[in-house]
Amino acid sequence: FFSTLLEMKRILLVISSVLLIACGQEEKQPLPDLPKIDAPTSLVGSYSGRLPAKNAKAHQIQLELDSLGNAILTERILKDSLELFTDTLTYQDSSGVLSFHFKESSRKLRFKKTGDLQYVFLNPTGEPFLDVDSNTYLLFRILKTGGK
Repeated sequence: FFSTLLEMKRILLVISSVLLIACGQEEKQPLPDLPKIDAPTSLVGSYSGRLPAKNAKAHQIQLELDSLGNAILTERILKDSLELFTDTLTYQDSSGVLSFHFKESSRKLRFKKTGDLQYVFLNPTGEPFLDVDSNTYLLFRILKTGGK
C-alpha cells in the first residue's frame, strides 16, 4: 500500500513539473501593427495640460480652440477645495509659439511647440517655465476618435 501511495505521489510530482515547464514555455505572439496617426495640421481642437500652481496644490487647464482664433479655457485649481474657472480667449500661432490673450483681462499665456502634439509653457522672458523638479509645464493636443 505504501509503495503504491509513494509511487502515485512521484507520478503526480512528475506530471505537475511537466505542466509547469510547459506553461512557462508559452510561445510569445508579436504585437499587432498599430495604425499610423497623422498629427492634425490645424490648431482647432482640444488641449490639456498644467500650469504653475501659485498658492495651490495643482493647476490644470483644458483649452478648446476654434477655427476663428477663439478659445475656451477651463481652469481647475486645487487648494483646500477644487476651484473651477472658465474664460474666453483669443489665440494666434507665430513661428511655433501659441499665444493666448484673455478677453476680460491683460493676462496672457504662451506655449512653444515642441512636438507634433505638445507645447511647453513659456515664462515672461520666453524660456520654458520649470517646476521645482526642473520639469516643464506641458500642453498636449487631445485627439478624438470617430474621425473628428
